[in-house]
Amino acid sequence: MTDQSLFCPYCGAQQLKTGARFCHTCGQALPALPAVQAPPPPAWPPQPPHPVGGRGRGVGLRLLLAALALLLIALALLAWEPARSRAIYLWNDWRLAATEQANRARDAAPAAAPTGPSEALDTIEASPRPPSPPPPADQLSPSPLPSATPTARPTATPPSRPTFAPTPLASPSASASLAPAAMPIASPAQATSPAATSPQAVPVKPTCSIPVRSEFSVLWNRNWQVLGCPLDGGAIVSPACEQAFQGGHLFWRSDTTQVYMVFDRDRGDGVDLTSGDWFVGPREWGWDGSDPQGIGLQPPEGLYEPIGGLGWLWRKYLGGADGRLGWAVAREHCFERLAVAQTYQKGIAYRSSDPKVYALLPSKRFVSQR
Repeated sequence: MTDQSLFCPYCGAQQLKTGARFCHTCGQALPALPAVQAPPPPAWPPQPPHPVGGRGRGVGLRLLLAALALLLIALALLAWEPARSRAIYLWNDWRLAATEQANRARDAAPAAAPTGPSEALDTIEASPRPPSPPPPADQLSPSPLPSATPTARPTATPPSRPTFAPTPLASPSASASLAPAAMPIASPAQATSPAATSPQAVPVKPTCSIPVRSEFSVLWNRNWQVLGCPLDGGAIVSPACEQAFQGGHLFWRSDTTQVYMVFDRDRGDGVDLTSGDWFVGPREWGWDGSDPQGIGLQPPEGLYEPIGGLGWLWRKYLGGADGRLGWAVAREHCFERLAVAQTYQKGIAYRSSDPKVYALLPSKRFVSQR
């Protein structure tokens, strides 16, 4: 069908173009065409509808990834030796402070009442007994009273002695003088009298002018009689090295270049010992730098040949694998700002990277506390 808007309504002439305003034949004005509104263009690209709960799942996924990243960072810190050593150091300080606070609270607590049978018996015997009241007259028994005559105590008859010579004694008086004399028997009151026992002096913990370091507070509270008071404030030994063996430990101090040889393990079963022997190597035992990687010994499975300066000392002066230390159970470990030492009147307190602390006494004996 032909569109009627292309023809003039006055002369009927067909127009040459759509939307003309005047007829090209008669010149009359043409009526305006109604405006046609174009449909809006579609949105591009089309947006899919959001799934139900999609935003919540995205937040949860991000939180899970953040927690996984924190876990990986924590595992990396634990695998890093300085971070792990620092964590152990902080944990030991907290534990020692808590133990010291508990010991102070226990010392400040009042003495408890006697609970054991021996303490109760001593308390009862020390206190005077009140006299018992006489019974009423109507309850007196008509039984006869016991005699006031004291009963003679039985005397022990001495065993007969064998006769070695048939010669009779010179006189009866001489034989009478050989009779055993009666031994005095102490009364129960004298045996349990408090005046019969002399009081023993109780040692009093001294008040030191230089404080004990917190790392050694528990050790000193239990061994202050053998250690005495501190002579200095102590110091951190950095760097320091140690190596564990079947029969003990070797500790190297960089500030004094000394090696402590502490036999604090039972070589047979590997049990830690809380006391034993120790000694320090003389200056002549300084490492000459030879064989820094050892000499190629073949230890049993799970054990190690010590190398470097400790290995040289172990081979030359400590008997090697046949000595008291035996093989190493771990490789040599060096660290910084973990070892602590403090000098006392009667010894040295030392702590390496392990939380175990030592009191090294001049008698070449040690006591330890973990």
